[in-house]
Amino acid sequence: MKKITLKTFIQTSWDIPFAYSVKKIERRRIIYNYNKDFENNFVKMKDVHELPIQHDMYDHIQGAVLFKIGDSVIVDCENWDELIGYWTFLYIGLSESRFEKDYLHTYAETYGYLDFRVKNSEEVDIFYNKEYKATANKKELMREVVLAAEEFFNFLWTVRPKLKKQYSVELGMIKRDKEIYCQ
Repeated sequence: MKKITLKTFIQTSWDIPFAYSVKKIERRRIIYNYNKDFENNFVKMKDVHELPIQHDMYDHIQGAVLFKIGDSVIVDCENWDELIGYWTFLYIGLSESRFEKDYLHTYAETYGYLDFRVKNSEEVDIFYNKEYKATANKKELMREVVLAAEEFFNFLWTVRPKLKKQYSVELGMIKRDKEIYCQ
């Protein structure tokens, strides 16, 4: 079995110039080449204890999720997004699909597509922008998704306590899914 890694990073600055050239223009959107220092704008979620309100919006937290299976990096800091929407849609989508059907997750900020395609009764193939990245065991992947989502929402309720009531559906889903996948 290949190790599944899902770690959330919070974007704490834009101090490091993030784009040194245009990689391509796709559907009237600019895709950049990122320099190697771009990751310095992100901090591991566990190291962030408070977070100023960004863009004058209480429900807005920029960041990225490092998603690896074995040595294969599916997405990283180049695939940054607004994290509340990211974790809400990714978690609910995967929880409801339970990998019994394909699921496509769209990145709002970096315009990518994370695609989970059912391979067989035990496995799911994962693609990013139609490029095959890895295959994972469905149950192990869902276990890691549940734990990472729980970790993110616990962080969210620490730095944005007023949002706990708004995201109460996720609380119930995480509790249910922990009983299914984390026993």
